[in-house]
Amino acid sequence: EVLNKRKILELAVVSPT
Repeated sequence: EVLNKRKILELAVVSPT
């Protein structure tokens, strides 16, 4: 789902580690 991908992307931005 796009929503899931967007959430993961946002998480990656805040936590790129």
